[in-house]
Amino acid sequence: MNRLALSCDRLAEILETKGEAISYEISRILASEHPDSTILEGSEYSFDIVAFAGSGACWCEIDEHFHAQFSTDFDSNGKARSSPANAAYRVSFKGREFLVLYSTFAGGSCSQRRYWLLGPDPDSTRDLFETTCRWNESIHDEILVYHGGCWIKDPGLFESIRSSRFDNLILPSRLVDEIRLDFRRFLDSRDFYERHGVPWRRGAILVGPPGNGKTHTIKALINEFGLPTIYVKTIVTQHSTDQSCLQEIFERARAIAPCFLVLEDLDSMIVDENRSFFLNEMDGFAQNSGLITIASTNHLDRLDPAIVSRPSRFDRKYHFPLPGFEERRRYLLMWGARLEGGMNLDDEAVDLIAAATEGFTFAYLKELLISAMLRWVEDRRPGAFREAVEVSLPWLREQMVTKDGN
Repeated sequence: MNRLALSCDRLAEILETKGEAISYEISRILASEHPDSTILEGSEYSFDIVAFAGSGACWCEIDEHFHAQFSTDFDSNGKARSSPANAAYRVSFKGREFLVLYSTFAGGSCSQRRYWLLGPDPDSTRDLFETTCRWNESIHDEILVYHGGCWIKDPGLFESIRSSRFDNLILPSRLVDEIRLDFRRFLDSRDFYERHGVPWRRGAILVGPPGNGKTHTIKALINEFGLPTIYVKTIVTQHSTDQSCLQEIFERARAIAPCFLVLEDLDSMIVDENRSFFLNEMDGFAQNSGLITIASTNHLDRLDPAIVSRPSRFDRKYHFPLPGFEERRRYLLMWGARLEGGMNLDDEAVDLIAAATEGFTFAYLKELLISAMLRWVEDRRPGAFREAVEVSLPWLREQMVTKDGN
């Protein structure tokens, strides 16, 4: 098979139709024009032949007889990223030749990209498909993100996680030690669980006011223990139910376990309409072996007791209190080490500001320093940065009370 029989002009005509008629018509033509080929068709996210070839596991190049259309996005790492929208590839794998067609058209809550894999026989065609999917199911220096019914691999989030460590996380040392020790013990206990017939799984929930270190802690856990991670941003879509989204998320997590499954702001994600289904997925017992679910919430009281009070679901709860005087002081010192000389605060100023910011979260402390920096840019006298902090402090506290209501 040197080239694809389906012409670009014919594909353009097909794409003017709607719905499943598109994929049906492409399938019909390929089957007619390649009668001796085995054809596999689908929309499986993991069948990315270009990424697989990039690993050196097979050879592929664009079929020059077929116009290749690419979709180029600006990714979260600040780089252009292209993927085939409508393109054909010639592929060589284990000494056999294949053709792959990708076509993209509107469908559901996202643009739907389908593939057609044409091979010389059923066994070798299925082998290429399964090997490619297994490779793509594994996570390579990235985080798999589920957002609005779509899967994306986010290298930018991965880079953010790589810079998140417990030694640059300011929390009470007791809390940090407890979290690290709990996770280390669990991850080292797989043999014990399996010997006793107990599913090796864990649910942990981080509780506390927003801007208080929960997200940084999750990133530090991922960075320290290095497990593949699925990061769920939202399960709300226009064309899919919450139940189908949750099912897709848990199925993917089980496929790559052991892994972290991160559900931030759980109280806004799990509501009355999807609670029962979520609990059923969490109660997967044996099929959830190796699944470590990490959730966070700003409002534990908004979560149903069936979620948070049953040990087999979230059996670890970590409470993130407002930072005390010592944590606020350490945070100010850490920030001070990054600032230019004119913005340095002496120990007396640090102590005074730490004492004056009782009730502040780390997010509000950060906002205080940034506000002061912007004021200091306009007045760089010695001591002006400390004055800018003192001016910004009552204004920011007023904003905090207005926003948080306390």
